[in-house]
Amino acid sequence: MYDGYNCVGDMFPFSLNNSEPAFSTYGWQNKGNSLLIGYNTVGCQILIRLYPGPNYTYTEARFYGSPNITEYYRFNDAQTNNFESGRSTCS
Repeated sequence: MYDGYNCVGDMFPFSLNNSEPAFSTYGWQNKGNSLLIGYNTVGCQILIRLYPGPNYTYTEARFYGSPNITEYYRFNDAQTNNFESGRSTCS
């Protein structure tokens, strides 16, 4: 996840199976503007779920990545600078 549009600026990395209940721990609450789900050599579908509240509260936004494809997401107006926790899974 990047704090600038078009995947520029500071980056908050997610591993393939990661849970971050409070982005504030890293100074990343309400900073995300775009997301890049990179080329995956593991052969699984990646799902990143981002939440506007800490501890995975409120309605999640889902972003998918497929094996061998790089997916780019620019957050919409309601999502920009509005995530405080997140999870990533590889299945």
